[in-house]
Amino acid sequence: HLDKIGIQLKDTTPLIKQIITVNQIFRRLKGISQIELLPFAFKQVPWYTRFTHSCLTYVFGDHVLTKLAPHLNFNKIELEAAKLCFLIHDLGHGPFSHLTERAFKRQKGRTGKIPKEYDHEYWTKILLTELKEQLFDLGHNPYLNKIISNEEKENIEIFSTAMSILSKED
Repeated sequence: HLDKIGIQLKDTTPLIKQIITVNQIFRRLKGISQIELLPFAFKQVPWYTRFTHSCLTYVFGDHVLTKLAPHLNFNKIELEAAKLCFLIHDLGHGPFSHLTERAFKRQKGRTGKIPKEYDHEYWTKILLTELKEQLFDLGHNPYLNKIISNEEKENIEIFSTAMSILSKED
């Protein structure tokens, strides 16, 4: 039902298409509610998952960046990486979304911060590394002369740029 939220797979890049349709790290977001426990309390509230949220965020980001591209000083790799960031920004969410993070919040006397092990942004960084390994065969075996196509090199550069954007602390 991706076309109902504005994603036309035939118009997306092969990298975006592969992440959305094939990759299990991204597709696991289908089982994580965006609205925490609300669907349990009110049966009329539809399930709105992190998968749907990420896809909608990608559609919005793609639209905005396409419109702004002439005014931005982005090269092609940076522009595609920024669009990819909209799609994969929530990879690290666990069950019940932010509710889980709040459940593990430290007591008020200890600054009230969420320990990094329970923070979805911490897990997003870890899952991005795993996603990169799944998407690209980066096993640098010196005995195998694997030829990497220009498209694959570009996709690796796009993904690596997106990873560096999402890994920044600020």
